[in-house]
Amino acid sequence: MTNFDANPFAHRSTLEFELPDFATIKEEHYLPAFYAGCTEQLSEIEAILNSSGAATFENTIVAMEKSGQLLKRMLVVFYNKSSSDTNDAIDAIEEEIAPKLAAHQDAIQLNPALFARIESLYKNREGSNLSSEDSWLLERYYMDLLHAGAHLNPAQRDRLKQLNEELSILETTFSKNVLADTNDLAVLVDSLEELDGLSENEI
Repeated sequence: MTNFDANPFAHRSTLEFELPDFATIKEEHYLPAFYAGCTEQLSEIEAILNSSGAATFENTIVAMEKSGQLLKRMLVVFYNKSSSDTNDAIDAIEEEIAPKLAAHQDAIQLNPALFARIESLYKNREGSNLSSEDSWLLERYYMDLLHAGAHLNPAQRDRLKQLNEELSILETTFSKNVLADTNDLAVLVDSLEELDGLSENEI
């Protein structure tokens, strides 16, 4: 058993509906899970690209759907926490992971080999006997990569990566400033008399 095995994010939750076990999750668990999750997903994407034979819906789209489970578990809990019950430590973690998450997503979405694989599936979808649900999922992946900039040339992709990193930092700073201002504007009262004039619904 490695040290990371004790991390609550290392395994799927055993609670009903796989709800996070918040009682066991500590601030020190987020960053190790984030970095391990990024590494794991990139390895899964590499395995897709190195799979033998031609690209298929199963070995490409389904495999992508199954990738990144560790990272997803961590991010869902972390962003729920950071947007509703943050503190200085959580803010510092978010500032660290924001540009790295943007870079991680770009490493997948702007991967020309992955885009070529999905593009070939999309262009040949009419003869692939996919169900309506599978066709929709394939189209979603193709359009998502297209909108992300996967079709751009190398120089354009590099510039886009820089912009995405800058935006991730600015968005994090902006959201934290908005939350701080919202908290500062909160009105605290000590008695119901101070709310005189408001209806029960308004209170």
